[in-house]
Amino acid sequence: MRLRPLPFAVPTALLLLAVTVTAAWGQSTSGSIEDGFRAGPEVIIDGELDHDVYLAGGRIQVDGVVRGDVVAAGGEVVVRGTVTGDVLAAAGAIRVPGTVAGTVRAAGGQVVVPGQLAGDLVVAGATITVGEDGEVGGDLAFAGGTVTNDGAVDGDVLGRAGRYTGRGTVAGAEQVAIGRADAAGFTARFAMILRRYVSLLLVAGLLLWIGHRPAEASMDRIRRRPLASVGVGVLGIVGASVVLFLAAVVVVGVTGLLALGELWPLAGLVATTGGVALIGGAVALIAVLGLLAPVVVGLWLGQLAVFDLHSWPRSVAAVALGLAAIVLVAQLPVIGAIVSGLVAAVGTGAVLLAGRNRWEPPAAAPATGP
Repeated sequence: MRLRPLPFAVPTALLLLAVTVTAAWGQSTSGSIEDGFRAGPEVIIDGELDHDVYLAGGRIQVDGVVRGDVVAAGGEVVVRGTVTGDVLAAAGAIRVPGTVAGTVRAAGGQVVVPGQLAGDLVVAGATITVGEDGEVGGDLAFAGGTVTNDGAVDGDVLGRAGRYTGRGTVAGAEQVAIGRADAAGFTARFAMILRRYVSLLLVAGLLLWIGHRPAEASMDRIRRRPLASVGVGVLGIVGASVVLFLAAVVVVGVTGLLALGELWPLAGLVATTGGVALIGGAVALIAVLGLLAPVVVGLWLGQLAVFDLHSWPRSVAAVALGLAAIVLVAQLPVIGAIVSGLVAAVGTGAVLLAGRNRWEPPAAAPATGP
């Protein structure tokens, strides 16, 4: 097989990964590994499995034998065992010290391959390394910032990088574009997108784990009252910003008056207490706008494809798809800014509306006639 140089639109690959995981989860009613699906803060696969596996979590480790494909998304993915099919992974850090009989497609901040791959290695990331003991039976295709090949590649080496070091052996052609500005820009942008997606996915998993009912109640407010969610969200964001601004003015004013009166201990107390309260309020507002609101909207978008959310794996699958769509659209010029603002407003409004109703469960769908 001969791979052509690709522009490596990795965010699109990340979306395809999320869609793949979501579609697979949508076919399962449980998160048992016997069905091929597992999600959680830490996912460890050992033993022998005779089917494909779809994994999502903070840390994913494959130690056993998988006679099929492995699809994984999370904070860290490690493949130590044997995979007879392909590996598709997106994570902050990816390591493949094991054996893969098929092709490895990986997107991550740091990708290290010290293992044995019988097929191709297609990878994008800030740092990419094929270790001294690493072997790629097919082609190596990449886009990254710093790329190092200390192993053996039986096919061609094709790609672009800010810096490339090839101390290993290459049986085929070696065509690498080095030092191009677009490679560095791509790597930085991709790393930013990946961090954003992974952080939102981890927050979503934690929220669904400890507060499944509030999350679904907020999502239901979007479904039932979308315009009200937008209006309440805008009012809530503006109101919170105004309150923080006025509070800052009051803290500064009171501190100044106390200082003029030479009441230094009291002025210091007001400044410290007020400053901590203001910082806490600002952090809370940023967390709602940047994390909670996208998760709620992502869950709502995802449930359009995964209709039954009555299990934790299905909910995680739905929010994975929704968040992938949000993160990708947010990268578009002009439209991305508009969508990001709309997501913040809708998500915040839905949370406020659900909170006002004390997290009442989602309304039952109206009965349909025969």
